[in-house]
This record gives sequence, C-alpha cells and structure tokens, in this order.
Amino acid sequence: MAAIYLNTRMKTLDDIRVRRAIAFALNREAFLDTMSKQFVGSVYSPVPAQFLPGGLTKADAERLHLAYDQDLVKARRLMIDAGYPDGFTLDLVTSEKRLYRTYYEVMQRQLSPIGIDCRITVETHSNMHKHIRRSLTPIVIYVAWRPNADAYLSRFFDSDAIVLSGTNPDTNFSHYDKVDALIEAARLEIDPERQIQLWVQAQIRILEDMAAFPIMFTKQCYARNTSVDYGHPLVSTMALYPQFTEKTRMKLNP
Repeated sequence: MAAIYLNTRMKTLDDIRVRRAIAFALNREAFLDTMSKQFVGSVYSPVPAQFLPGGLTKADAERLHLAYDQDLVKARRLMIDAGYPDGFTLDLVTSEKRLYRTYYEVMQRQLSPIGIDCRITVETHSNMHKHIRRSLTPIVIYVAWRPNADAYLSRFFDSDAIVLSGTNPDTNFSHYDKVDALIEAARLEIDPERQIQLWVQAQIRILEDMAAFPIMFTKQCYARNTSVDYGHPLVSTMALYPQFTEKTRMKLNP
C-alpha cells in the first residue's frame, strides 16, 4: 500500500487549499502505469478497503466527494486562492529503490503543471528512512502494509506517532492530530460494526483535511516449483514471503 503524506504543519502545506491542490493535480492511473496492471490497483482511503474492514471504496469516496479525481483547473485555482499563483519549490528525499524513485518522479511530473517544483534528492534506502524520521519533510511517499485499520491509523495519524514531536514518534509524517479520539474510540469499541464506522469516520476526516493521498496497492508475486504444496491458500502474508507451516509438503510426483 502506497500513500503520499502531506505535512499539515509545514509552511505552504499548512494551507488546506495547497494540500487539496496537490491532490487534484495527481492522477492515480499514472502511478498504476509504473507496474503491470496484473499486480496493482487504486486505493481511496489510508486503509485499503480491498483487503481490510474500515476502508473506503472508490464508490464511497466519490459519493463523499473525496476521491480527488485529477482536475488541473481546480488545482490551479486553489493555488491562486492560497496565494501561490507562481507556485513554489519543495525539497524532497527518496530512496534509491526503484519503487520509491518511480513514485516520486511521477508525482514530480504531475505537480509541475500547477507550479510546484519538486527537487528530489536520492539517498540509500536506510538513509531515506533516517531522514524522514529525523527531519521536517513537506511530503513523504511511504510504502507499507499493516494488519488492520487500527495499526494504519495509529501509526500514521495518531498525534502520539508524529515524527520528531510525538510522545512515541513513529510514521505520522503528516504531523496530523485531528482523529485521536476516533482512533481511541474504535480501539475500545466491542461492536464490530460500530468499530468499522469509527474507522471510516476517521478516514473521512483525514481525506477532508487532505493529510494523505492514498495511491495504490501492489500485490507480491512469487515463483515456486510445482512440487511445493504450501498446505494453505496463499492470500496474503505479513512476512512478505509465502509462509511455510507444518502442512507444507514437497510432492513426490508433481
């Protein structure tokens, strides 16, 4: 799951009009085109609805006017209204890994028409992770999988997890603090349906404030010999590789 996290407290991006302009300048299809369509799909909320309870589908986002389909006219108008008719420059850091570099380059091309010049520095993957956790960064593109909605929301949007200033700094690159009560209420809720609704409410607020722009999910691709029987259907894995259990077998006559 990949998303663009916008620093809601940093100059220029602390204006919601600028963050929404960035969202309307982006085209999810351009990100999908960087990989085989067999393995990717668009997401419309920080929690991917295709895999976990509590996310927003495309239909949900469109109904709530939170899909942010590309609209350069609207994006330019928002930039002018925010006082940036000529745009501005953002200094960003990406990993040397192809996946990250590609996402940043796509974003760079898409923000150029509304006057935002992204100057991208390429670092080693480990140095990139250090930088985005130790320095104020206007935009962070991050790729991660989490097991449930609580983990996504707690680690990326709870104020405790704000990088640098949070009580337990983690991956809240948006420096966002508007959904703490909803995250906590969902965590304590014993009614599953009510819990899901609280997660949804939190994400509606996040998207309204444009603290993050969800881009896409990427499926992992594995190759295996036909003689290997995992012993279970391979749907997903937190370990990022197929799980071998006591039921895994090597078939003698594949």
